Amino acid sequence: MKRSNLLLILTGSHAGMIEREVLAYRSPLYNRATRGLHLQPLPFGALSDFFPRYSAEDRATVYACVGGVPQYLELFDPGRPVEWNIQQLLSDTLILDDAGALLRDQLGEPRNYVAVVEAIASGFTRMTEIATLAGLQRASVGKYLNVLQHLGIVERHVPATVRRPQQSKQGRYRIRDHYLRFYYRFIAPARTNLERGLIQQAWQNMQKHLSEFVGLYIFEELCREWVLCQGDAGHLPFVPRRVGSFWGTGKPQIDVVAINEDDHAILLGECKWTAEPIRKRIVEDFLERAQQVIPSPAEQWQVTYALFAKSGFTDEARQAMGGRKCLWVDLDQIDHDLRAFCVSPLA
Repeated sequence: MKRSNLLLILTGSHAGMIEREVLAYRSPLYNRATRGLHLQPLPFGALSDFFPRYSAEDRATVYACVGGVPQYLELFDPGRPVEWNIQQLLSDTLILDDAGALLRDQLGEPRNYVAVVEAIASGFTRMTEIATLAGLQRASVGKYLNVLQHLGIVERHVPATVRRPQQSKQGRYRIRDHYLRFYYRFIAPARTNLERGLIQQAWQNMQKHLSEFVGLYIFEELCREWVLCQGDAGHLPFVPRRVGSFWGTGKPQIDVVAINEDDHAILLGECKWTAEPIRKRIVEDFLERAQQVIPSPAEQWQVTYALFAKSGFTDEARQAMGGRKCLWVDLDQIDHDLRAFCVSPLA
């Protein structure tokens, strides 16, 4: 029998549908795929090619709204201000309808999945909280969360200091997909008014909370990504085993944590997305909280501190670090370094 030179490539944006209709057990191509590639959205560093005239803050805002999906990025006019572009998104049929299509086409029982995603978008991140708000049994919500994780829509986080994440009971869930996070935070609650053409009403509400949204999600994510890339490139005092954040009962929350137990090395970082530079008081408060997170015995650990700021640092803030080893990283530095780590897809 002659071998064919035919190369068949199947591609699509709905991973769940491809698996269900093409690769599942009862499908014609079951177990016949030579290779499967799950293409990820473009990283933040690639956005400078789409918006070369935008500031780093503007690109971070775009990333918070639609992430790195090229089809969404092409909805923006790079010659127009970012605020104008976001207002246009509020009446764009793709942005209004794609969230429902993404979940409906990929999943059975889409109503339950939407309820889970909405609960997480509302700030309920623990499994029990999600089940309660979504109106589901706790025993069944795990199934929905597992599927959403498999599709890259939701991700589970544990404190970075936990050695065995899969066994930890401290898991919290976050929406990984930037567009869905933005949609369920801002667009879904205003959907009825948007369909009536009341764009300005929705935009005014969004303006009040968008900066906080960018700082809480995107800026902290970019800071952790920066630490991960710097560690991999050998630009930190140690190579981290894990990079994440920290929380715990009776313990303070730390925005950025990188750790390597073998080297007894840890990095603790604070992120501030404010118009004002980081001042002395913020550094003092951060140092007080950070001491409670260093593993015991603290004297055996090599500690590096990191301050991440949208708007820089005052001289008094730098002095408040008291000679401790500290990285001072502003938004422009993060933007520059993440662009350097990113191989431009448009080059």
